[in-house]
Amino acid sequence: MNVWVAPPDVKLLNNYRDLSVTSDGKTMIAVQAERAANISIASAGDTGHATQITNTNFDGLDGLAWAPDGKLVYTLNTGGEENLWLVDAKGTTPRQLTSHGGINRQPVVSPDGRYVVFVSNRTGRQHLWRIDIDGQRPLELTHGVEDGAPSFTSDGQSVVFQSIATGRVLRIPISGGEPVALNDKPCAEPIVSPDGASVALVYRPTPAGLNQFAIVPSAGGEPRMIHELPAHYGRFGWMPDSRAICYADKQEGVGNIWMQPLDGSAPRQLTYWKPGPIFSFAWSRDGKWLAFASGIQMSDVVLITDVGR
Repeated sequence: MNVWVAPPDVKLLNNYRDLSVTSDGKTMIAVQAERAANISIASAGDTGHATQITNTNFDGLDGLAWAPDGKLVYTLNTGGEENLWLVDAKGTTPRQLTSHGGINRQPVVSPDGRYVVFVSNRTGRQHLWRIDIDGQRPLELTHGVEDGAPSFTSDGQSVVFQSIATGRVLRIPISGGEPVALNDKPCAEPIVSPDGASVALVYRPTPAGLNQFAIVPSAGGEPRMIHELPAHYGRFGWMPDSRAICYADKQEGVGNIWMQPLDGSAPRQLTYWKPGPIFSFAWSRDGKWLAFASGIQMSDVVLITDVGR
């Protein structure tokens, strides 16, 4: 980790965390995190040979999702904005879906390919929004203090999501309306299984307990704990057959995808890559292809002096 002293006239970027201020208020120190990634696609039967399909270095950092026709919706961070783009599996003819709308991330595509639901702060707060697959007709779906982590139900009629402010997992109709809680437990990062029967999520059974992988019935109910949550990058997901959860982990400096069986047995490594962290990934709907955004993540300690000037 490096230390950089910023002069008073430097305009700081937004990706700063762990801010501390001296008692006199004149000096601040923070951790600046820089990320870069491109999207690649690999055959499920040969994940060791992937083909890179984007090259801006800012692709898929905050999510990617398959459409039923084999195209990908992904995030692209450039020009002070983070927008959604659509591209085919060969990386040709990318098309921008959102613009001038703040930060747009965590896209998911409806099973029929009609809609994209995503998280946006375009009205000031982080809410779920819906657009058509061509980027038209934006609709604000949620109106909580802060909402995120959307996932479509298998029939495409509802979206399961996380109320970050309340720590609850909710379901809302695709047309909007009043959300309904799946249970009264503190849960996060819900994602509906491909067969539509279950929702995987992060669950902490007690305030002092460890976070766990858990599943609940898609209609709601008590969480069933699966396994202790490992350190992972990006959102986790389901294996295409709905029999296991998969997640992107980092072991010994190498990002890879692992599978956690629902019976709670030991996780199994699925890929043996040598890139940096995996920021996002998704299986195609037929289970034949794996798309993932991988790259680098660097952290620097930044010292900011003469804050009052």
